[in-house]
Amino acid sequence: MRDVPKGTSAVDAEIGRTLELALPGVGTTGYRWEARPAHGVEVKRLPARPAAAFGGTAPDIFQVTPRRAGDISIQLELRAPWQPESAETRVVTLRIR
Repeated sequence: MRDVPKGTSAVDAEIGRTLELALPGVGTTGYRWEARPAHGVEVKRLPARPAAAFGGTAPDIFQVTPRRAGDISIQLELRAPWQPESAETRVVTLRIR
């Protein structure tokens, strides 16, 4: 599992090999991380995991499976359903070989 830092980052990947990306959980605030669709990669948000401690938060996990070679950027946005804009955006570029 790889933590996704703020801003833009890059990760080496292989076609058909699934990797997990972790983003900081926000608990019960109503916000949640969402992935924008990206051509050539399958992105699946995993169900929330329980927090390690009472009142704590658990990371939001995305499984990412590249389906073609090349560089593909995945945009991850922290959103609340009542807000038109995202609160934060992180971009991960997969360098797929």
